Amino acid sequence: MGVFQVESSGMRDLLKKLEPERFEDLIALLALYRPGPIGSGMLDDFIKRKHNLIPIKYEHPKLETILKETYGIMVYQEQIMQIASSLAGFSLAQADILRKAMGKKIPEVMEKQRSNFIHGCLKNEIKESIATKIFDLIEYFSGYGFNKSHSTAYALISYRTAYLKANYPVEFMTALLTSERDNTDKIVEYVRESEHMGLLVLPPDINESEALFKVVDNKTISFGLLAVKNVGSGAVESIVEARINGKFASLEDFCQRIDLRLVNRKVLESLIKCGALDCFKANRAQMFAALDIVLESASQTQKEKAKGQLSFFDKGFTDNDFAKSTNNIPQVKEWPEPQLLAFEKEMLGFYITGHPLARYAKALKRFVSSSINDLDGIVEQLVFPRSYQKVSRYIHPNTVVLVRGVLNLKEDTPKIIVNDLFPFEEIYRLITAMSINLSGLRENVFESLKGILAASRGNIPIYLNLDTPAKSRVQLVVGEGFYVAPSEKLIEEIENLLGEERLSLVV
Repeated sequence: MGVFQVESSGMRDLLKKLEPERFEDLIALLALYRPGPIGSGMLDDFIKRKHNLIPIKYEHPKLETILKETYGIMVYQEQIMQIASSLAGFSLAQADILRKAMGKKIPEVMEKQRSNFIHGCLKNEIKESIATKIFDLIEYFSGYGFNKSHSTAYALISYRTAYLKANYPVEFMTALLTSERDNTDKIVEYVRESEHMGLLVLPPDINESEALFKVVDNKTISFGLLAVKNVGSGAVESIVEARINGKFASLEDFCQRIDLRLVNRKVLESLIKCGALDCFKANRAQMFAALDIVLESASQTQKEKAKGQLSFFDKGFTDNDFAKSTNNIPQVKEWPEPQLLAFEKEMLGFYITGHPLARYAKALKRFVSSSINDLDGIVEQLVFPRSYQKVSRYIHPNTVVLVRGVLNLKEDTPKIIVNDLFPFEEIYRLITAMSINLSGLRENVFESLKGILAASRGNIPIYLNLDTPAKSRVQLVVGEGFYVAPSEKLIEEIENLLGEERLSLVV
């Protein structure tokens, strides 16, 4: 069980419904939070009994002491063993045989155990009808019984981690990120969770970051260099050790001071791509283009030093800015934003300097009624074979597409069943009509509006809305000559002329 399993959306909802008041409630909830008990209705029954919505009944008085903590429901394997011992006189060894038999569900073995149980109950003056009913319950719950000791251990871990997360959030998330530094998917999940908690995870910085994630202050976490793809412990140790003598001033200074046998070209490329060398003020494309000549120079210097061939220039490497020169950095234009973001995603698993959808934010605002954040931050999308044949040509890495589908909330995590998918640039084909509120506008804007509409003729109708003196709204359809072809340009021109609030899109 992972630390965050207890905090999945399904479990959060259950905790709110259950309103646990004691540790035993958490133990039982974790034992019942499985497909079997959920599907059988045991979990709902447990919650209703706790809140006295349905009566708690015991088939025999001796059952109350055993089942009281779980409101009369057989939740744990240990409870069934206790029942067999207390009511039927089973030894602990015999009770364990019953436990194993329940797990295997072999009919003839269970029938033998039934016979032994009823015979033992009769010896203890328990009626055969009651003994039979109790064993029927044992047999029914046997498929759902869970080991209490295991559930207790899980509940203790969950409770302690929940306490730490609630009371020491930055320390907890820092430790959690460090523990999963080699798992990119988990890093992405926990960085997102940190942001949801109001914490800031700083991007990797060669002059500030340590090997592991570290606490900066009560709201900030520094990214650990070991979580950068292709950067190993030997490389990081070399970097941190070289930094003892002061921060690195440039790419050349950095390469001169680190051990290039440990911090090789692949490591340097990864550090550049993720933005860890942005503190050198050169853009990433420049540093990438300069790597060959900078590495050649630094490698030669390190070889000469290793042979003891020190020149009068060596003193200058530490006492003046000779070693910190950026003369070898070419004047190269920065990578396009999509490339920058793609490299960040490749090296870290998430974006730092922006988001691929940022450029579409304004357009999205016009069409979107709710956000994925309202569901669960990330939503899995399923494309079945029939739909895949139609949309596969648009499914490529780092491509922005528009998805039409059906939201499925039947499982613990929401999913979207994809019906159609197409390039985002085609979003305006969704518009079936446009509506403009003209109430209160000055007459001098109408000619301008007419010119804008006339320049974008198409087949989508425009509706003009006017408020009458009687405070009712009249809708007019503009003549055939003003049917338009919706586009970003057309919408922006209308909004700039009239204001965003006056234009409505019908999709």
